[in-house]
Amino acid sequence: MYPESISELETAVRLSGEGTLALAMLGHGFASAGRNEEAKKILEKLADRSKTKYVPSYWIAVVYNGFRDRGQVIPWLMKAFEEHSSWLVWVKVEPRFDWLRGDAGFESIIRKMRFP
Repeated sequence: MYPESISELETAVRLSGEGTLALAMLGHGFASAGRNEEAKKILEKLADRSKTKYVPSYWIAVVYNGFRDRGQVIPWLMKAFEEHSSWLVWVKVEPRFDWLRGDAGFESIIRKMRFP
């Protein structure tokens, strides 16, 4: 149901005044749906935004996660760990990261977080 999801996410972006979280979720949606150019534009927008204000690395990882780009997701999650991102408390149970379970880099982040 990518078209419906993307439509709802576009509404969220509009209603949030292009909030970082909503933009990242839309970028994830675009990437997951194979709309790569649109997802890349969101990554560019977030990169530009990061020049003047804080953009959590976790949300950059989420966008790359839509591409299933292990080479980007893991480093961005590691950076989120170094930033002490509160969003990482969900990483062990977040379904969107299921495809990374068993990956050495991903499991290393989970170990570093010392989850019970």
